[in-house]
Amino acid sequence: MAVVPIIIDGQKYNLSCDAGQEERLAAIGRAMDKKAASIRRAFPQISDNLLLVMVGVLLAEEAYLAKVDANPDYEDVALKENRYEESLNRILEKIENLAKLV
Repeated sequence: MAVVPIIIDGQKYNLSCDAGQEERLAAIGRAMDKKAASIRRAFPQISDNLLLVMVGVLLAEEAYLAKVDANPDYEDVALKENRYEESLNRILEKIENLAKLV
């Protein structure tokens, strides 16, 4: 078992992973930190907990959309486009609601 230090929004987290998975985990950490920085710039007063939740939501959404895009049989094209638009609208609504809290 390997331990990989991940830094997200200036906070260090030591995460365990299987041997050989270190670079992938480090890359995921960098992606999370990049998303966190983007959110932090938009909402400087956001709490750390909410920041990490938003990072998770955005990355999960990207992963879902990548899965749908990679497999045309996963959903038909019209449904896929509709879900993409709905997902973006939900994310924008969440961000607008967060902005009201700050």
